[in-house]
Amino acid sequence: MNDFFLANNRSITIKVLGNDIEVKQLLMHNFDIWSPIASVIRDSLKQSDYSDLIGAGLVKDYGAHVFQLCSMCTSTDVETLLDLAESDPLEFSHVIKHVIEVNGAYFKEEIRPGLKTRKKKGGIEQTWFDSFQYLIAHGHRPDDVLLMTYGAFVGYLKAAEKYQRNRGKFDSNIIRAAQHADKKGFTAFQDELSKH
Repeated sequence: MNDFFLANNRSITIKVLGNDIEVKQLLMHNFDIWSPIASVIRDSLKQSDYSDLIGAGLVKDYGAHVFQLCSMCTSTDVETLLDLAESDPLEFSHVIKHVIEVNGAYFKEEIRPGLKTRKKKGGIEQTWFDSFQYLIAHGHRPDDVLLMTYGAFVGYLKAAEKYQRNRGKFDSNIIRAAQHADKKGFTAFQDELSKH
């Protein structure tokens, strides 16, 4: 899914046995509810890409998680999903595939944002609030951060980190130019910066 799909909280509609099912993105405001369910599925997918055979294995090994996640990500209740899985396992496997694809930012990510550092005794403890504050410091409002899709959250977090790194390089170049330039050279450097 592309950046605009993620940022605009778009969904897709699939046909399942003649009925339309909307497959939605997971949102940050209920991360604490869906993450424990989705992480089990994500961890089992680490070894390989999704296939119908893997979908069948997910249902067999982690059925409760699969049905809960599919219910959260679709416009379909758990009972209907259970009926679908029983009557047409292949069709249900395709629903799982679309849920994973639409939420690929979570299921296919290599580095997870948020709790990267957690030290308790005399060290630094980083929480999700630190990630939220980082985005807020870069112009996002708290309510907007919570209403972001997980994919948009990760995308904005990476963009803010990239901006911060580039800003650090820019600032260090200015400091170096100021340190090594004479007064006339530094004034010319400042004039050049003012033109942009």
